[in-house]
Amino acid sequence: MSIARILQIIGIIIVLDALYFGIAKDSMKMEIRTQRNADSSPFPPHRGG
Repeated sequence: MSIARILQIIGIIIVLDALYFGIAKDSMKMEIRTQRNADSSPFPPHRGG
């Protein structure tokens, strides 16, 4: 196997890990982010919708 192929596989693994953990972190921080946006928003928060 050539070095280019090895680097390509390593790059794909890194990208997949970054995407997976990025989505996981976004889902975990979604509550905090929405709460922060609601607090900093000049409009009242929309409830029941």
